[in-house]
Amino acid sequence: MPVSPYATEAWTEYALGICVLLARILCRTSVVGMKWDGDDYFALLAIILWTCLTRGRIGRAVILTLTDDEKHNIVIRAKCILAGWCIYVSLIWALKACMLFLYGRLTLDLKQRQMVKITAVACVAAYISLIAVIWSHCTPIQRKWQIHPYPGGTSTPWQLDVLAHPINNKRVVDACALGTPMHYALLVTNVRLGLLFLTKSL
Repeated sequence: MPVSPYATEAWTEYALGICVLLARILCRTSVVGMKWDGDDYFALLAIILWTCLTRGRIGRAVILTLTDDEKHNIVIRAKCILAGWCIYVSLIWALKACMLFLYGRLTLDLKQRQMVKITAVACVAAYISLIAVIWSHCTPIQRKWQIHPYPGGTSTPWQLDVLAHPINNKRVVDACALGTPMHYALLVTNVRLGLLFLTKSL
């Protein structure tokens, strides 16, 4: 069975991402030992979720080639897609949590810590909202994989991308998350420019 371009891309991205996360965990462990912080545990969680997501996406293509009852295959596929959505969202937010824990260690004053906490609350609220949309956009839950009678196009897992997109618009949360490192970058830049002008004037 030939390997599809999607499978090649998915496994390549998975390999690169896992290498980065493993390198991060190994470097962190070599410095602090097993005295991990929250971001270390979320990095490990991201590895697990990413593995499940990549394996699940490629496995669905295999499920469709089975020779068993077609209705049974469709039900399994719908359940896998629903689980894949939850794993995908959890992976993204696990990486966000990893980043926020790191920012929490880097903050220097109360104002910066408060910004990290506000961003963390926004991330938790966005995650809960998105998971709620995934599970409640079609009730009862069995309609998501119901075959007969046909439940309608809005009940299929494939429609989740349309319904979840407004909540999954992470620009505000991401902008808040980027505010802390941008503050450090601007601070360092201003210091460097000040030193540059000072040395030039001398």
